Amino acid sequence: MEQMEEPTGLTFDKVTTEDGVLVKFNGEVDETADFSTLGDLSGKVAFDLEKIERFNSEGIRRWVTFIRGLDQVSELVLEKCSVPVVAQLNLIRGLKGRVWVKSFYIPYVCVETGEEEVHLLYADDVKDPSDPPMPDAGPGKTLELDDVPERYFSFLRDFTKPS
Repeated sequence: MEQMEEPTGLTFDKVTTEDGVLVKFNGEVDETADFSTLGDLSGKVAFDLEKIERFNSEGIRRWVTFIRGLDQVSELVLEKCSVPVVAQLNLIRGLKGRVWVKSFYIPYVCVETGEEEVHLLYADDVKDPSDPPMPDAGPGKTLELDDVPERYFSFLRDFTKPS
């Protein structure tokens, strides 16, 4: 009999900063995700999504409902979006203008060793999604994006900083 993995759940810490509120998320966004204690967010809000490990279908539904319900938030900035977050942003539509991405992780693979690694990139540094900036791989290493650039960066069309 196959053992089912227990969901690790989603946790978050809310901190007031001089710029507004920062919410750091950690874990999996699944059917157990409860955003009810974050319903009072207002003004400028930033979400640190570096520690989001995965979404399931019910989790993404809950996430989108939560984001759409943040009526008192004037600006929602997504920072340090993990690779699973970027994958979901590439599928979500209808949040354009309300939410923008400041920074995100990009998956790379080393051509010589096959090792995978991720590097943080700021959205402002992506001038041409078909030719993204490459991180310094170090001596004797060549990194390649572990995805199709146009597909991976397609979320930037909908989630760029309002001018």
